[in-house]
Amino acid sequence: MNGKEFDMIIFGATGYTGRQALRYLMRLPESELGNLAVAGRDPVKIEALLENATRDNKIKVVIANSSDHESLVDMIARTRVLVNLAGPYSTYGDGCFTACIDHETDYVDLSGESFWIREMIDAHHARAAAGKVKLISLCGYESVPFDIGTLMAVRALQERYDEPCREAEAVIRFSLDDPAIKRDRALSSGTLASARMTIANGSPRSLKDPYFLDPILHSEASLEATPGYRLDSYFDKNRGVWMAPMFPGHFLNPPVVHRSCALWAEHGRGYGANFNYRESVDVSGLAKNAMAQRLVAWVLSLLPRHMLKQIEGKSALNALLTKIMLRGASHTGEGPREDLLDKFRYYIDIVARSASLKEVRVRVTGQGNPGYRSTANMVVEAGLALAHDAARLPGLYGVVTPATGLGLAVIERLKRAGVTFEIG
Repeated sequence: MNGKEFDMIIFGATGYTGRQALRYLMRLPESELGNLAVAGRDPVKIEALLENATRDNKIKVVIANSSDHESLVDMIARTRVLVNLAGPYSTYGDGCFTACIDHETDYVDLSGESFWIREMIDAHHARAAAGKVKLISLCGYESVPFDIGTLMAVRALQERYDEPCREAEAVIRFSLDDPAIKRDRALSSGTLASARMTIANGSPRSLKDPYFLDPILHSEASLEATPGYRLDSYFDKNRGVWMAPMFPGHFLNPPVVHRSCALWAEHGRGYGANFNYRESVDVSGLAKNAMAQRLVAWVLSLLPRHMLKQIEGKSALNALLTKIMLRGASHTGEGPREDLLDKFRYYIDIVARSASLKEVRVRVTGQGNPGYRSTANMVVEAGLALAHDAARLPGLYGVVTPATGLGLAVIERLKRAGVTFEIG
């Protein structure tokens, strides 16, 4: 990895999330950035972005196109770390993985296409691990705070009580500081495209199996004995609130957390035998009274259930309902109103529990829209960690996860990104 022209390249800088990432990058101390470049297919758009930056900068421009493999390879060969924000990844990402391994370039992306990540594990993990290259997908709101927070809780439980962890549970609550947020577009064109790709190309198992990204994918028959996802809304008597499946993807974080457990176990530091992770949304931050909470929880439960039924080909009605729920303009670069992105907060409570019911709790607090402002900040810091903090990061390589590729050492960087972790 030595002798590269750049420490990090952000590819896809002119897209919606790419613009947020560049905005965050421009606010960091220049002395900490190293040699950086932004890349995309349209030099005019990139130059315009840099001209509108809030300070004079030395960030270079690289021209690369997802549809031009030669330009991708040339870009990747020039950098130590690639931050890939140009999806859908199942369409364009395979060539990036191959080139990153060939040129010893570490990699992060924001893919929510778990079926594709499974394909990348099977095709590239062994060779990337042998070459000591880190390839980390889902490196934003999904799944950094959940994966790192679970690692923190599990390690604290093991150290405090000298017991393995049997289970971990995460509950997220959103706080919206402006009523206009509820009337605004919730998802960007890129997120919508990923969801559509999952429906078009995913398997029912990718939406049903919380262990879908484990190093060894077990037989379909094993699903009968696997704790699956709870896709309905329900009332939590202990919290006194209505709960819903994780939004927008119930199938994203659990396989990542379970893969982290399995990869750590391969290195003698697993979480515990038969470890299980689950999560849900506390909707009290989205609606005030119990009746409204019940309605919101029910609405949030519709998307995962109809996505699964559509992939299974159950009915034309499910296909229509899913299409309506994922409606939105497909123009690249569109998303929620940018002036509202800072008017979000979110809180994730993670509890790690042993078989003897010993517990450790971690509170994760995030500032900014989780899917875009917070995600953009986190993916930039993840890339910078790979570029500048390699000696402090875990020595696990291949198609890894935030918890195994970045580890607890990234927590200080995430604090700067507006995401804090506190043991209760």
